[in-house]
Amino acid sequence: MMKKPRPNFTAIALSLFGFCCMACSQEKPPVPVRSWDLNVDKDYAARMAKQLKVITLRSPTIVFLDNQKLAVTYEDGRGAFPFDGKILDRYDTRRKVESPLYKFHALIFDVNIGPAAAKRLQWDAIREESQLLPTHDGGFAVRVDNQFMVYSDDSQLQNKMTLEYHGDKPLATGEEVFAESYTGGISNSGRSLIVCHVLRGRHSGGGAQVTWYDRGTLKQVGQTSEATRATGCGATLNATDDSLYSGHYTVHPDALIWKTINPRCIKCDDPVVLDHKYDRYDLLDEKHVLIHGADYEVLDLEGHEYYVIRYEAGVGLAFPAPATKAPRIAYGDRQSKKESGHRWSTRLQVVDWKEGRTIAVLKFIQDALPAVHGGGLQLEALGVTDFWYALSPDGKKLAVLSMNSLKIYDLP
Repeated sequence: MMKKPRPNFTAIALSLFGFCCMACSQEKPPVPVRSWDLNVDKDYAARMAKQLKVITLRSPTIVFLDNQKLAVTYEDGRGAFPFDGKILDRYDTRRKVESPLYKFHALIFDVNIGPAAAKRLQWDAIREESQLLPTHDGGFAVRVDNQFMVYSDDSQLQNKMTLEYHGDKPLATGEEVFAESYTGGISNSGRSLIVCHVLRGRHSGGGAQVTWYDRGTLKQVGQTSEATRATGCGATLNATDDSLYSGHYTVHPDALIWKTINPRCIKCDDPVVLDHKYDRYDLLDEKHVLIHGADYEVLDLEGHEYYVIRYEAGVGLAFPAPATKAPRIAYGDRQSKKESGHRWSTRLQVVDWKEGRTIAVLKFIQDALPAVHGGGLQLEALGVTDFWYALSPDGKKLAVLSMNSLKIYDLP
């Protein structure tokens, strides 16, 4: 039976404009202690110039590798519009006969020194959506297509492996593969690399298979799970050293079979009722989840409620970014707000879900972008562009990327 919330664990975060104004009037919002222009990197500047012409590139991302070191990742190359080659679907199984169309870039630097002294890395990729995954010790892992690479805290390659694609072989049902992809994740301890392999037929067959690897040696741990059609793999994996959670299902390295769970009470023994309004969530640590729903709720695995984030109707909440070693979450507005002069704004909030308090509320305004002309039409951005944010593992720093501007905030 799911346990009732304990009153002293429950707090409400109101993402209403009135509350934002009140919070800002009571305590001054933080000011950036460092500000950097990423266009000091010529490849980032070239990507930025292309984005201003077409506004079609996937947003850059930022992630802390430790409390002082930041990684900025972005994609560019022939596959990014405007292009001079064939654009492959990211699941296209013909990728093995094509040449790379993308480049996946990473700028890695100390937030006190800035990107001018960054370590610059890049990888050739056939498809979009490569990943850089912190290993929680200053190092990181990279997945590009079906290749997995592990790097040390000084950005030196330590190990790598290439996994096989199913390719043109028929599925068990006899039909051809319609979609195939790999997704990687690092456990919160940093010891495990978890790989999810998705195969789909156009009408049936295929499914998701999960395998655990020792992050240092890249040797397989346990067994590869059964392939199930009931679930898949998102852009990030909710995984620990001994469990992976996806929707209403979980699987373990010592068990082949996917089992059903209730995301609102993962460790409860009650019969599971599949309610799909709760099938999206983030694993905050090995004991707590953030459920995405009408409200966003922080629960432990036994169903105790710790925090509720309520947000303004019509605005919504987007991209919750938790600190990996502290009970803090940064989140933003799903809908940008139109400002005067063709500008757009958005808000960020940082909360401590264990203490039940708001740490910071910030508003960001992007200047108007140049109009994009195509097909005789003049197109303009309908919201903030290339906007991303991340908390340091200890939750004491907030990094905010807006186009080519990167700001670092110290938080109380």
